[in-house]
Amino acid sequence: MRSLDILLIAIVSLLSVVAVSASVDKEFDIKPLTTIQTVELKGDHGHCTFSYQASGGTNERWMMSLEENDDGTVYCAIGRPNPPSYLLFSHFSATLVPLSGKSKKKSFTANIMDNLGSILIKDQYDIKGNEVFKTNNFAGNLALLELHLN
Repeated sequence: MRSLDILLIAIVSLLSVVAVSASVDKEFDIKPLTTIQTVELKGDHGHCTFSYQASGGTNERWMMSLEENDDGTVYCAIGRPNPPSYLLFSHFSATLVPLSGKSKKKSFTANIMDNLGSILIKDQYDIKGNEVFKTNNFAGNLALLELHLN
């Protein structure tokens, strides 16, 4: 299954469960560079940040989407709309934090998928607080990150 299909299924599934009160999207290019780059997206209830370093290939168009639901949950999806990605990621981290006083929900979860649409096994990433980041076992393939504050 293509990562775009997975991203669309995830968003549609989320929308069918709860009403979305706000959604913000941002397109950005990931370029193969030697320095860590950061992309941010803020909404009324949450702040999503994605930091990365990639090599190989050429620039790729990626998208970040932040959804805030009537029940207080916040969801951030970061992925390539036209998978697969031909970049090799040497670094990634992503955070999703509630804005002060806007969200009482604190539980953070993350799903990370590779180019085949497979969820990465747990030894390739770690979660501390509201941040997910790569471990030394990370294979470098990244197509979609889903972050949730419940």
